[in-house]
Amino acid sequence: MLKYGNLINGELQTSNHMLQDYKPITYEQIPDFDQQTHAVYQLDPVDRGDDIYIGIRVEELELEDFDDAFEF
Repeated sequence: MLKYGNLINGELQTSNHMLQDYKPITYEQIPDFDQQTHAVYQLDPVDRGDDIYIGIRVEELELEDFDDAFEF
């Protein structure tokens, strides 16, 4: 379902209906990633004029070696 939004004082107000001063919200598509080695973060919304854009950032995780961490 398409959502609409309006940035007010840096806060995103959302609605399921097109209200005055509201714009369609566009979300960046999440690429394929390995959940064991990467983390995906949602960025702050940006008013691009015709829509409100919400991007993402994908970061590689720093993994630690826990070979002996769990002994049964």
